[in-house]
Amino acid sequence: MWEINTACLKEGGYTLAFLGNGVDICYPKEHQGLMEAIIEKGAVVSQYPPGTPARRANFPMRNYLISAWAHKILVVEASLYSGSLITAQWGMENNRTVLAVPSGIYHSEGKGTNRLIKNGAQIYIEPYQLALDLLDIVEFTEPNDKLRPKHMTFKTHLENSADEIGNSLIEEQILEFLGNMTLNEDQLAQPFQSNLSGFLEALSILELKGKIRRRPGGKISR
Repeated sequence: MWEINTACLKEGGYTLAFLGNGVDICYPKEHQGLMEAIIEKGAVVSQYPPGTPARRANFPMRNYLISAWAHKILVVEASLYSGSLITAQWGMENNRTVLAVPSGIYHSEGKGTNRLIKNGAQIYIEPYQLALDLLDIVEFTEPNDKLRPKHMTFKTHLENSADEIGNSLIEEQILEFLGNMTLNEDQLAQPFQSNLSGFLEALSILELKGKIRRRPGGKISR
């Protein structure tokens, strides 16, 4: 968790840290400086009162809070007994989108992510998969030169990028196959198995353009 917070802060982002102890305790202690930086440019959140030490039994509920605050949950690497799987399971039960990075079948630290995919998590391939569903929720108002030109929101930036790409053949094929039906992503992907990366990119662009909508339960419709 701390590594993700560090990366976010380095890019000038806003980050939250959820603790399995009181907010007056830093665990592990060596992250005290990072914790202070998070407080300065984000928030440190805990359901436990001050003075509560870090206990193993506290962390499953800490993971529940992470899943409750997240719009999407990405598990990059996890063993079969990783705490990340608890977060992902909470996310699935709370109708959050759960994505997992596929791993080699002989890699022990990737068995958890492979099992998530087997149990219904989306395969993470493109950065678009993390951003697009948030566009109707997140509207950046202060310019950030690293992300976009001044006075342009992140949503507008992506919309302009999508317009430059134009209507591709695969976008038209997706819309034709979808018709008036409501399908989940796996069903919609069936005709495009030979070009899944192109399918996912086209699906993201269609969503950005407002031509398809994601509905509860991972369903997609026009």
